[in-house]
Amino acid sequence: MTTMELRKTACRAAPAPRASRGSLLRAAVETLFAWQERWEQRQHLKALDEHLLRDMGLSRLDAVREADKPFWRI
Repeated sequence: MTTMELRKTACRAAPAPRASRGSLLRAAVETLFAWQERWEQRQHLKALDEHLLRDMGLSRLDAVREADKPFWRI
C-alpha cells in the first residue's frame, strides 16, 4: 500500500450509527415529559404569592414573564 492509499484510508470517516426506533421513541417521550413538567412548574410559579416570590428574589413581573414562555423554551 502506498502512502497516498494509507492517507485515504485514514481520512475516511466511520459511518454514523443509526438510531433505533426504540431510542427515538424514548427520546420523544422524555421530551414530552420534560415539556409537561416545565409547563407545570411555570404555572406553580405564576400562582405563588408576593411573599414567596420576594423570598426567591423575584417580582410578580418576573414570575409572569417566565410563566408566559412557551413550554418548549428553556
